[in-house]
Amino acid sequence: MSSRRLLLIGLSPLLLVASAHAGPWSKSAGELYVKLSGGAFLAGEYVDPAGRSADDVDFLGITTALYAELGLAERLHLVVYVPHVVARNAFAGTGDRYLSYGGGDARVGAQYSPPLPFPAAIRIETKVPLYDLSEPGGLEGPLFPARGDGQIDVDGWLAAGGSAGALYGFAELGYRHRTATYTGGDMDQDYAGSALAYGQLGYTFGPSIIVALNAQAVVPLEDDGRTKGYATVGPSIYAPVGGGLALEGYYDATLWARAASRGQTVILGVSYAGEVW
Repeated sequence: MSSRRLLLIGLSPLLLVASAHAGPWSKSAGELYVKLSGGAFLAGEYVDPAGRSADDVDFLGITTALYAELGLAERLHLVVYVPHVVARNAFAGTGDRYLSYGGGDARVGAQYSPPLPFPAAIRIETKVPLYDLSEPGGLEGPLFPARGDGQIDVDGWLAAGGSAGALYGFAELGYRHRTATYTGGDMDQDYAGSALAYGQLGYTFGPSIIVALNAQAVVPLEDDGRTKGYATVGPSIYAPVGGGLALEGYYDATLWARAASRGQTVILGVSYAGEVW
């Protein structure tokens, strides 16, 4: 196996640390990557799904998630992301606390890498909310923290990248189609489509420890006052411990936000990469 191929196998799990971005390197039949992670998002404000904000609140969102990629055929893999969310709003003026917990926004999709002379991929993902926004606390103003916007979305991505020695990088561009279909009760709420971007630049230290810089953006194509937009940047690390297992860490800070909270995210995870058949 070439050193280039070994590098791509080694770095591909790191591409998933931040927001389940596989990058342009798709898995082949029988290849598996699975990660259990825990993360926290902290902000000094909260914006609800209707775009209403409260700036006298400490918001804390804790997400435990299972992410998996499974190769189905040559250059084709399945993507699954299942989160559990505990969210809390603590209001400084009154001391009141509002809590929401349960399933978050799951994602399922597929990615294919065409036989090109450079790494590239096409990915389609569908967001499936595991909650009902019409339940109490869903849209009752910015008190109870919602676990998402509540409706089904479809994302389309194009990715391309490459590597030179221990250095690698990739970029992804996409579009998010916001539907008016909710997994719970019908809501009188719609959202604008959004342009998507993600990028990563990384370096391999020694045989396998990878440190990277990540940047991502979601930019609504209309300023309707409720469609969330944001841009973040931060570092990540991937450190194998043997037997296909690895420890992963990720941090980012929000540089810009529209109808969304500005805050910081920390994620720690344990992953496994190997072949299952």
